[in-house]
Formats: sequence, C-alpha cells, structure tokens
Amino acid sequence: MVLYDRASAKDQVVAGTLAFSDGSSMPVGKLRNDGQAGTAVTFPARTVRWVRFTVDAVRPGTESAGLGEIRVYAVHGLPVARPSLVGGDA
Repeated sequence: MVLYDRASAKDQVVAGTLAFSDGSSMPVGKLRNDGQAGTAVTFPARTVRWVRFTVDAVRPGTESAGLGEIRVYAVHGLPVARPSLVGGDA
C-alpha cells in the first residue's frame, strides 16, 4: 500500500491509523510531504473488504490534512475488487 499526502507544502500528516474490515489496525508514521512521492506501508497479506485511513496528528500550522491518493496492491494471483471512495473530497 502507498499513501500520498496532499500536494501542499504547508499541510502534512505526521501520524495516522489504517483500519481494516477484518478488525485489525496499524499505526502509520509521517507521510512524505510533497504529495508527489508516496509513503510505502507494508504489512502481511490479508483479505479485507475495505480499509480506512484516519489522520491522528498533523504538522503544526496544517489547515487541511488528508490523503491525495491511496494505492492498494493485490498479492500476485488473487483477484482485486474495484475500489470505491467513501467520504473525503472526491
């Protein structure tokens, strides 16, 4: 999975949480701040219906925190459902 911060030099996510439909969750640290290069997040393969990212902390002065993009990759050979966006600024 790769998380992209918004493309704004003044706004930055410095901590967050990924929650999965199987009930598990994991902390995520500071995201790269340029919005162009993503921050890779790795974890053991799992089968889930959805994933949610929650912003837990931002850099001081941040006015509009969030993700610019999230990429989720399948394990080779397993089917991938089309993603859908719930909430946020689509």
